[in-house]
Amino acid sequence: MSFSGALLPQLSAVFQDTIDQLAVLGGLMPAKTDASDGVMEAIVGEEVARIIEEQRALEAEYDSLLEERTYLQHDNDIKGLEANEHALKEIAQKLKISTAVLCKNLKSKPGTLDNLMKIHADRQFALDVLEGTLDSLHDQSSFERLVESVIEENEKRNASAEVIEKEKESREYLAQLKQDIINMKQGKDGTIYDRNELIAQLKDQRQEARVRTEMENDFMERSSYVAVQMAAKRKRESVKDLEDEIAVLEKKIAAEQDAHDELEAFLNRSYEKLGKKLDEWTAKYDDDTENKQVELESLRDQRAQGLASLKEMTETVNEYQKVISQDRKKKLKQEEDAKRLLLETAAAIRVQAWWRGMLVRHKLGPFKPKKGKSGKKGKKGKKGKKGKKGKKEGEP
Repeated sequence: MSFSGALLPQLSAVFQDTIDQLAVLGGLMPAKTDASDGVMEAIVGEEVARIIEEQRALEAEYDSLLEERTYLQHDNDIKGLEANEHALKEIAQKLKISTAVLCKNLKSKPGTLDNLMKIHADRQFALDVLEGTLDSLHDQSSFERLVESVIEENEKRNASAEVIEKEKESREYLAQLKQDIINMKQGKDGTIYDRNELIAQLKDQRQEARVRTEMENDFMERSSYVAVQMAAKRKRESVKDLEDEIAVLEKKIAAEQDAHDELEAFLNRSYEKLGKKLDEWTAKYDDDTENKQVELESLRDQRAQGLASLKEMTETVNEYQKVISQDRKKKLKQEEDAKRLLLETAAAIRVQAWWRGMLVRHKLGPFKPKKGKSGKKGKKGKKGKKGKKGKKEGEP
């Protein structure tokens, strides 16, 4: 692509002005930056430097806690391990927050080290491309150098993008491997911690069992000694009690023997008296039995007579009841016949009244009109009068 002579100086002036401005910008910016602590503080600023110092202090504290954790695991100090684990979690949280704040500050400030280096490289590339394009305009009056530079830069960027993508994949794979190692380490640490806990628990149980066994043995020895002493004492007391009880029982046996002798004599005397009374009562019983037998025979005769009279009276009552029931049935039948006769009479009267009414209305039988000399005139006159009377009687 070529340009006319009038447009070429204008384009050259524009490119030259742009080149001069980029050169002035390059003079204002530092050409090279150092990664030391003093230069970092000068570029990033006091806030970023303070955050980095805090991160370094937290990292040092984290390392010391890890070393302390190793000693605590060796000593099986459970409470110390719990406190150490809590402190490690707090420091890790602080490191995470500090890193997020640092990244935010670095992104929000374009004057950081990486940003300045990138700006310087982009400015130098633009300066070289514009100088080459200006030379191409002067020599060939075209933008071929600019087009070639753009194509070459796109190819470099594509290659860089591929390299970055591969590096990103490598970093992800490396991060995954690190995470797997951390997980395996945590699992191993957890297993070791659980086993140490189990060992400590078993040791405590063994110590408790040993102490409990010694205490139980001591208690059993003392209990056995006390039980033997108490058994001997109870035996002595029981022997004394039995001796006292034997003496009391002997006294009671003597008293019971005296009472038995007296009771036997009393019973013998009572037996003789009761024998005499028995004879008397036996004689009296025989007399009373004969008297009662006579009374029983008389009562049986009276009972037979009473049963015979009761039978006669029962038959008489049954006959009376039959007569009464027949009389009641007869009276009920007479009352029903009288009621039926009244109903039939009333019905006959109604039927007769109805029949007479029919004869009167239809002029039948004795109510049939007689034929006279007047003939039709008299008949018509009567019919007219009867019609008027019927209307008057039918009016409400």
